[in-house]
Amino acid sequence: MQNDRVFPHPRLVLCALLLLLHAFLWLATGYLPTQANPYHSYALQAQSWLNGRLDVDYCSWLEQAIYQGRYYISFPPLPSVILLPFVALFGVSTPDHLLTFLAALIGALCAFDMAKKSGRQDGACVFWALFVTAGSNLIFVSMLGWVWYMAQTFAFAFTMAAFAGAVSGQEGRMRRSLFYLACAVGCRPLNLLFFPVLFYLIWQRLPQKTPGALLRRWYWLIAPGCVAVFLCALNAARFGSITEFGHNYLPEFLESPDGQFSLTYLPYNLFRCVRLYTGNFEIPRFDGWAFYLVMPIYICALASPLLSKRRPDTLFWLTIVVMLAHLCFTCAHKTLGGWHFGCRYLIDALPLAYLLCMQTRRDCAVRRLDAVLMAAGLIVNLCGTVWFYLY
Repeated sequence: MQNDRVFPHPRLVLCALLLLLHAFLWLATGYLPTQANPYHSYALQAQSWLNGRLDVDYCSWLEQAIYQGRYYISFPPLPSVILLPFVALFGVSTPDHLLTFLAALIGALCAFDMAKKSGRQDGACVFWALFVTAGSNLIFVSMLGWVWYMAQTFAFAFTMAAFAGAVSGQEGRMRRSLFYLACAVGCRPLNLLFFPVLFYLIWQRLPQKTPGALLRRWYWLIAPGCVAVFLCALNAARFGSITEFGHNYLPEFLESPDGQFSLTYLPYNLFRCVRLYTGNFEIPRFDGWAFYLVMPIYICALASPLLSKRRPDTLFWLTIVVMLAHLCFTCAHKTLGGWHFGCRYLIDALPLAYLLCMQTRRDCAVRRLDAVLMAAGLIVNLCGTVWFYLY
């Protein structure tokens, strides 16, 4: 697997394999990437912006925030920025499914670069990049460009690009990594929790590892700061608060006595993440289940110090703390997402799990356990996705 001569063009091999796997899902389920997107909230929002409006027309089948008698797209808005040129060209009939697949492809290529930077040979790099994309629940959301899935796949790509830039050691890429993670926050707000890990990765690779070395590079924060100002200004213009992007004004949260986030949700949602089935022995289609089956790379990440026979380092513990914080914030949300196979909300932390595998496992070998877990993740997600849409 690690013989470079088997992979003369490893990135092309990676792209071809991902395309084949997605093509299988498209054909097996009948959901082709050429079909119209019924859940095209981001394109509708981009069209409204081009027409000089912040609100959108009412659509009964879309989740829309209701504020002062107007309807707004309730999801973090950055994907609409990316869709602006496509909406200008095609109207709201944007190629959402293909753009979402392209984002997954970019994330996979960034994963390849991270594996290469960690010293792995091309075959192992292809393996790990496939593991975190096709061998995980990401393949389910990257298959279609529905609004929920597009946001998560875009966030995955931006976060992987951020970590790949941070571990590169190149100042230009490290500077851009902060911008990429800010864009990821514009897709999935809880990715904001990942900044301490990113700062630590950058600090590790500076010529002088001192607080002053970071302070002298204050201008690196200009680009991510601009993203933050845009997001805050848009929130304030629409909802009168720089931190409100619209979810609190969805009817399901307005009608809930505990609101969108509450510690009362935490125990129940933690159970949802680990359960294998519902009371009727059916695989849940809402709120998630058994994240360790649909994303077994988490098992590799948590076991990485044992597999490498090294004591956990600072990066390991920092990443674990951030992952736990992300898990707690996620499970304090009223729902864990609707209408999906797997445990969709925990896809957001996949780049952290992948980072642990790359940075903590210094032996660079693909072990038998890795191969077994990769095969299990691939089979479970491919079969589960087909089952979800056909039955």
